[in-house]
Amino acid sequence: MRWTICHSNLFFLLLLYCGPNRGWVDAASRSCSNSPILLCEIIDDFAEDPLTDAPIEDEAYLIAGNQTTATTTTAIDWGSFKPIDLRTFFLYKTDPRTLDLSLEGSVRWRFPLVTNPQASHAMPHPILGFIVRINSTALDATKTYLTRLERPVDSISMNLSSIEFFVELSLLSLFNETYSIEVSFYPEGKNGRNTLIRETIKKPEKDVCGKETQDIAKSWVPSFGPLTVYEITADVEVEFLPAPTSLCITHYSLYIQSMSSSHILSYVMVNATGNETKLRHTFKSMPREEKLMIKLLAAEPSEEQCVCTHCRCITVKSNEFTIPKMVHRSN
Repeated sequence: MRWTICHSNLFFLLLLYCGPNRGWVDAASRSCSNSPILLCEIIDDFAEDPLTDAPIEDEAYLIAGNQTTATTTTAIDWGSFKPIDLRTFFLYKTDPRTLDLSLEGSVRWRFPLVTNPQASHAMPHPILGFIVRINSTALDATKTYLTRLERPVDSISMNLSSIEFFVELSLLSLFNETYSIEVSFYPEGKNGRNTLIRETIKKPEKDVCGKETQDIAKSWVPSFGPLTVYEITADVEVEFLPAPTSLCITHYSLYIQSMSSSHILSYVMVNATGNETKLRHTFKSMPREEKLMIKLLAAEPSEEQCVCTHCRCITVKSNEFTIPKMVHRSN
């Protein structure tokens, strides 16, 4: 009997895996905060009401249920308060369809928490969320998202100087395009916003190894295929996608580790010629009834120049799994 583990997680990073596309893509992360006590959801294809001069006096303007229409007002003056540290974050992956290089992007920002109770009263209105607008110069179109908070962010008391928010989107996953990004408070007023121009990310030339390739390889995320466990032999077959040839990665370090003892049970360096569509290796006769995990990263052969900047390549890990004990039944 055999069974397959189909999921994997990024070691030290949390990502939303989306394939590259042309044009706007309705693919956003469902979570949008690093706070363990602040629930946050993302509303896609967010529609906005025209600006109104009516002041917000009570919670009648809050988003309720599945309503996705914003109420904005010029009556709110947010003063010096605004989202800070607005930036984009990119990682690279192998496109499983073309084996070419693809991008995964996210928009990130922070909100400084108000630790002085008297200063919190200076906020003209509770912050109920953030509106994210992303404009593509190539597509000449704008996509809008609302990150809706479970409760006002300025009402939180926690031992942090700020909370980070993020939206992970595949619409940023295009090479050779420029984006303008705006993040504003919800409800909107005449200020309380921050903007950023994301410069074009150029696609590297194929088979040209050097510093540019190393910088990209440092942010390349390996991708597992199915991990197949054979119960009778206790073998574990690992499948993964090779790096695009443009990254000059030809060696991969593959580990299987016991999570019970933290010991590395087996290690292999998998070599690639550049012609493979998938790479495989089988770990033989692994221990039963132990929590196991597979780890994978681009290898750094000691006799060669590092393929990643500062020799720091990203490691991915599989979900934990256990090979069950064989049960012999007598007739």
